[in-house]
Amino acid sequence: MGTQTFSPEAFYVLGQWAEAKDLFEALHSEIPDSIDYLGYLGSLAVQMGKKEAALEICKTLEENKRPYQFGNPTYWRSRIAALLGDKEAAVNLLRQATKEGYPYPNLHPCEDFESLADYPPYIKLMKPKG
Repeated sequence: MGTQTFSPEAFYVLGQWAEAKDLFEALHSEIPDSIDYLGYLGSLAVQMGKKEAALEICKTLEENKRPYQFGNPTYWRSRIAALLGDKEAAVNLLRQATKEGYPYPNLHPCEDFESLADYPPYIKLMKPKG
C-alpha cells in the first residue's frame, strides 16, 4: 500500500499542531512571501501556547506593505486575534480586511473563529447582506 499524504491544513484542522507546524515551516522557507503560510504559523503559535511568537508574526503581517494583498495579512491578523481571545480586535480586523479588498464571500466561519460564534458584532458581520 502507498502512503497517504495530508495537507498541512488537514493537520491543522485535526489539531495535530506539531505536524502542521513542521509542514508550514518547510513551505514558508520555500516561499517566504506567502502570507497564508505565515498566517498559519501565527495561528499555530497560539495553539501551541507561544503567544509572543504569535504577536511577532502579527507584527510582521501588519508591516507587510506589498501591493495587491487584498486584505489577506489583515485577515490572518484577525484569525490570530480571535485565537488569542481578543474578540473586538478580531472583528475589527475582519472589517478592515474587507475594506482592503478581502472578498466578503471568503469570510466563512473557520475553526479559528469559533470563539466568536456567540459574539454579536461577529454575528452581525457574518449575516448575509441583501
